[in-house]
Amino acid sequence: MIVVKSIYEAVKILNCIFEFFLLYSCMELVFPVYEKRKKIKFIESIICAFFVFGINSIGNPYLNLIGVPVAFVLFTGLVFRINVRLNILYSLFYYAILAVIEFVF
Repeated sequence: MIVVKSIYEAVKILNCIFEFFLLYSCMELVFPVYEKRKKIKFIESIICAFFVFGINSIGNPYLNLIGVPVAFVLFTGLVFRINVRLNILYSLFYYAILAVIEFVF
């Protein structure tokens, strides 16, 4: 039983990391990357992914509804350094697409 739970948690962490990889790939097409160092981008994405994992682990859907877009805005602001309004707009647009896809499946 412990092995199954640990595999489940590992898949949840990988899912969070994959979400930020998709966000980075989406935003990279529109905005130039401010942070050129790959290690720093990787560390920022891992930190934000664990932040989302922590929010998801709490199990409160209202906190999840607010916390995940905040993490996306934080990540986009750190990596791309774009205008705050554009940051929020594009991050929420990405979150809406992600939520619709998750809802469909």
